[in-house]
Amino acid sequence: MSNQLFPGHSCFRTSLEVTDQEMVLTISGELDLASAPALDVAVQDACWAGPGSVVVDAVGVTFVDAAGLRGLLGEYPPGILSRVPVRNASPPLIRLLEVVGMLHLVEGRSQ
Repeated sequence: MSNQLFPGHSCFRTSLEVTDQEMVLTISGELDLASAPALDVAVQDACWAGPGSVVVDAVGVTFVDAAGLRGLLGEYPPGILSRVPVRNASPPLIRLLEVVGMLHLVEGRSQ
């Protein structure tokens, strides 16, 4: 498991845990304009790290705005986003995903 605090983004952390079944990218803190590029890179790195499925665990997200959501959703090649579900989405993230019509990305939720 790796844990990274991004310089200049004291309120944003990621960690990646690789198991036999999946890779879990845990994100916590504030998802905003400052952290969006680092989040985009972390999601892409997790997607290309191995053949297993990737899950984003967002239980520790305390704040998210449109720029932070763009960092999570990124500009990935076709098919990537559909295989990266969000697990344990925090209330702020659930609200924003619901507003933009993307609540289906959260495990166990639908539109």
